[in-house]
Parts: sequence; C-alpha cells; structure tokens
Amino acid sequence: MPFSALEGRTLEELIAAFRGPPLGGEEHRAAFYDDLADAIATRGGIDFLQGEVDQADEVRLAAAVSALAFWEDPSVDRHRLLLRLRQLLDDANPDVVVTAIDSLRQLADREIHEHVLELLGSGPGMVRAHALIYLRVLLPDSALELLIAALRDPDAAVRFTAVDQLDEFETVSDRETFEGMLDDPDEDVREHARYILEQHSSEIADSAQAAGRSPVVISCSARLAPARIPERPRRSWARRPTTARRRRVHVAMRRAASGPAPRTRSMGGPRRIAHGGVIPAPSGHP
Repeated sequence: MPFSALEGRTLEELIAAFRGPPLGGEEHRAAFYDDLADAIATRGGIDFLQGEVDQADEVRLAAAVSALAFWEDPSVDRHRLLLRLRQLLDDANPDVVVTAIDSLRQLADREIHEHVLELLGSGPGMVRAHALIYLRVLLPDSALELLIAALRDPDAAVRFTAVDQLDEFETVSDRETFEGMLDDPDEDVREHARYILEQHSSEIADSAQAAGRSPVVISCSARLAPARIPERPRRSWARRPTTARRRRVHVAMRRAASGPAPRTRSMGGPRRIAHGGVIPAPSGHP
C-alpha cells in the first residue's frame, strides 16, 4: 500500500488494514505496519494505538509504540510506552529491535544505554547500526571512540553508520578519517564518505566566498571527484524531521545490511524507507 494511498483512507479503513495481513508480503511487513500506524496517528487514532500496546503481535506492537513515541500527544502514557519499548529490545526480530531503539532515542531514554551497548556488541548489523545512532545522539561523549572503532566493523551497515554519525561531530574535522573510507569494500560506504568530503569542500568554498576571499579547496585524492550521490527516496512520514541527507542514509543503510544487490533501479523498485524495510512502489508509479 503506497503511502499516497493512505491519505485517502478513513480512520476505520486504516484500522481494518492494520488488523489485516500485510500487503506486499512478509518481506515488507514491518514497513507496512509502520506506515499504517503513522497514518492512524495523524487521523487521531491515538486511543486505538494505545490499545494495541497490550494486545498486538510484536511487529504491530513495534509499529504502534513507534508512532506513539514520535507523535507527542499528551494523552499517551509515557511510562507504559517506555516499558513496552524496553521489552522489545529483546525481541528476536531485528526490525522490531531497530524500531524500539529508534523510539527510545526519540523519547530520550538514557536509562537503557547499557542494554543498547550490549546490542552494539552482539546484535545483527542493522541493530548495531541503530545502536550507534542512539549512542551518538544521547551519549555523544561516549560514542566517539565507538564510532571510530566501528569504521572497521565487518558489517557494511555499521561502517556506513559510523561514517555518517562521525560527520555529526564538529570536532571530527580530520579529512583522513573519511578519506580512509574511500577504499571500503562496500560501494555505499565509499559513496557516502565521498559525499561528506565533497560537502566539506563546498562549505570551505562558501565560507571563503562569503568572507570575500578566494575559495581555497583542500586538495584531496582524485577519487573524490565528480559524481554526487543521487537523491534517494523520501521516508514515508512527512511529519518526522528528515533531510535529503538523512533519507539517503537510511536507504543506503538498508541496502548495505541486505548485502550486495544489483545497482540498477527500476521505476517500480523500492521508493521509501520506514524503520524496518522498504515498501515497493506499485507498477507504473515512480
């Protein structure tokens, strides 16, 4: 069910779909219910989602609590929400764990940071990647060394996330940190490191021009040159803060986590990311 189709659905239709099987197959189950829960919240279905917290299966539960965490409604029982999200950190489904980590980060729950550190040391690649984001946002003083170490992680999604999150630190200005990732075996990691270096060079030039000086761009390897990463699909929830860069990051993280894939993209290929996966665009829709 493309997100555009949700816009024309009534609250009752959305709830019925939420209680039904996932459209698009089990592969897109998490993303399907994520989008539905978000649409239900925007239609005022907060009470329904709160009711699902105690009775839904793990994937629907994760979707419901995620929407409640991101939708700051005063009627939401924050304490109850935190308890359920913390329980989901031990779920066997990595998509559910990722949703729980992201939602607890949104709620600024620092009390479970030791649990997140355990997941960073033992969870699947995508879980470890989102654990790094949690730590960088909520415990930045502790995260820097972990991110630098993660640049050598065997999982591409973790390395990609480490590159991206290191760029969030204003103190990390050493170009060698990012230039060193231009030889990474994963194409998405290399592209993102190149993109960050290009952005840094552009900022230097813009700053010099604003000050009335001739822009001086730091010299770097010819590998940095020309291609800029194309715009990636939008995440499905418009109300949640996101940027073009953030959209590019989440799509590439998911691709890195799934391993090598063909680089050609059809018009009917994945068009948006939603916490745990992508929902395919229907045939004929870009």
